[in-house]
Amino acid sequence: MKKDLVLDIFLSFALMALLFLFFFPAYFEYGQIVYRSVGVPERIFSVIFVLLWLALCALTAYAKKISMLIGGVLFSIMAYIPEWALSRLTTSANPKENSVVMSLITSLFRRLYEWINAPMVGISMLFEPQKGPQLSKWMLPILLGVFVMVQLFRFYRDAYLAEQLRLDTTPSTTAYEMSRMAMENGSSRTAKTAGIRTLSDADATASAASGLDEVQAKTLEPTEAQTISKPGESQSAIERTDEDLYN
Repeated sequence: MKKDLVLDIFLSFALMALLFLFFFPAYFEYGQIVYRSVGVPERIFSVIFVLLWLALCALTAYAKKISMLIGGVLFSIMAYIPEWALSRLTTSANPKENSVVMSLITSLFRRLYEWINAPMVGISMLFEPQKGPQLSKWMLPILLGVFVMVQLFRFYRDAYLAEQLRLDTTPSTTAYEMSRMAMENGSSRTAKTAGIRTLSDADATASAASGLDEVQAKTLEPTEAQTISKPGESQSAIERTDEDLYN
């Protein structure tokens, strides 16, 4: 499945680049520029090709699809191979040896150079003509740069969120000490309040008991004074009462 996705990405962009050569003549050739009028349809198709490439870069970085990345890299690396190979062939070519083979290989790499640069013709109208062939070489740096930047952003974002989550779930030492001191102060205040209440209750009980004793003492004093008397006084009182009854 992953190999099929790699081939799909590579062949899709290769087919779109081939369609430019099928409908429009070559504009960029190796070592020269064939100046011609670039119509509106060619410019529109060139813009669509660039937008599809940017969409591939964004989708590859967002979904983290390595297979799509490999397919895009295989296509974008074709912008470097023809120029590198042609520069080597022109410097090391010997006209007396293998002239037919060398001409075929040179012609192949020239067609590859025209093929990979054909989708950039419409976009090249926004820049200088000499910078047009260099636009295709920006596909590989953009693809890799977007992928790396998005992954770095995700890595640092996840690390930051994990750090914030760890700080939220784990209380700090200062907060723990403050809560512990508050609990100790609250328990000591409760104990002191309970002690004060016990002492006040004991004082109230003692004062009530002392007041009761005083009331009992006051009520008992007249009764004892009336009931307690001398023996002689009690007998004379009885005789007087008898005399009063007879009289």
